[in-house]
Amino acid sequence: MPLIQYFTIKGCVRKLALSQHYFVAACTDGFVRVYFKHTGLFFREFLHRDQDVREVRISKDEKRLWSATDGGTVSCFNLVTGESIFCRKVHPLWIWSICLCRDEKVLVTGSGDGTVAFLSADSGEMMAQLYNLPDNNVFLIACPSDETFPSGFFHTNDSSLIQVLRVDKFLGDQEILEADDPLRKEYINKLNLKNLIITRLKNEKHYSSLTGSFLKNREILEQYKSQRQPYMLKSY
Repeated sequence: MPLIQYFTIKGCVRKLALSQHYFVAACTDGFVRVYFKHTGLFFREFLHRDQDVREVRISKDEKRLWSATDGGTVSCFNLVTGESIFCRKVHPLWIWSICLCRDEKVLVTGSGDGTVAFLSADSGEMMAQLYNLPDNNVFLIACPSDETFPSGFFHTNDSSLIQVLRVDKFLGDQEILEADDPLRKEYINKLNLKNLIITRLKNEKHYSSLTGSFLKNREILEQYKSQRQPYMLKSY
């Protein structure tokens, strides 16, 4: 006979998470069920829009809960109030597993689409995405666009993975630049930023400070350039 029976369902339990006070189960009927670990009494449940919930994690302070589904969705809930903090579609395919790192500030997801995503655990915002490539020792990690880098930035040890387009803003025409095109090389050299990606994932505060300084310096430079432009001659 079991010491405690928490629940029974017509389905499967994909994953369990245990904390000091809670027993949590991710289930194939779309629910994450939360019970008091030592008594087996029901505490709370969270319904997902995808039917199969595949992963679940609890914060160390037992105030938040993260879950992931077969539809590639990541959700975060307030474990105390039951409110949804965010729900984001991160991958086009199922999520195998999730984990928390950097003092629970970064949520990492691994998906059947062959990518690993690094998300802000507080907002679900995509910080970077690692692409699993078939060739040995070849990798690509990309950060989405933001205010500082409108095209985003990346790091790879094989620049042939990067396709650079030149876009005519007026006509809307697009041209794929050749491998030896100087503009392509300039673009890759400018945005292939390994250290900046590491900084973003390890120290968001320092990353924000760096990008904030960059934006401020760019604004000052643009103001200086505009002041240096000669006035147009007037004709009478």
